Amino acid sequence: MKDKIFDIGNLGQLTIDKIIFEANYPIFFTCVNEKSDLFLCVCCQNNTDAQKWLITRTTAEIIIDMLEGKMALRDAFLQCSNAQYVVIDDYNTTAISNGGEEYWSDDSVYLPDKDEYIEAETDEYHEEIIYYTRRKGTSKNEREILCL
Repeated sequence: MKDKIFDIGNLGQLTIDKIIFEANYPIFFTCVNEKSDLFLCVCCQNNTDAQKWLITRTTAEIIIDMLEGKMALRDAFLQCSNAQYVVIDDYNTTAISNGGEEYWSDDSVYLPDKDEYIEAETDEYHEEIIYYTRRKGTSKNEREILCL
C-alpha cells in the first residue's frame, strides 16, 4: 500500500505523505496531491472482501491538534465536510465516492470511535508535529478557508 495512489477527480492524485499509525499496512495517515493540499486518511477495512479508506481534506493545524491530543480522531475527520471521500477496492475495481451517510454520519462505524484520542508517549510525534508546523499556511483562517 505504500505506493498506493488515490485519484480523486478534481482534487488530483493523492500519495501517502506521512504514516501516523500502521500495522502490516498504513491504517492512519496523511496524503498530499500535486498542489501539496493535505488529506487525512484511515483504512477502515482490509480483508479478503475489500479495502476501504475514508479520506477528507484537512489542515496542518487539525493534524497538530490531533497529534497533541487536543482533538479526537473522529472530530479531525469531520472538520471538512465539503471534501469527504470513500475509496473501495474490491481487488477487481476501485470505486471512489463523495461522502455517503453510512461512512460520514455521527454514528458511522467506519470512523474512529467517538472520544478516541491519540494516546502517545511523550514526544512520540515530535517530528511529525514539527513537520506539520512547517506546513501550516500563513493564514490564521486556514481551517475556515479549506474546510468551509
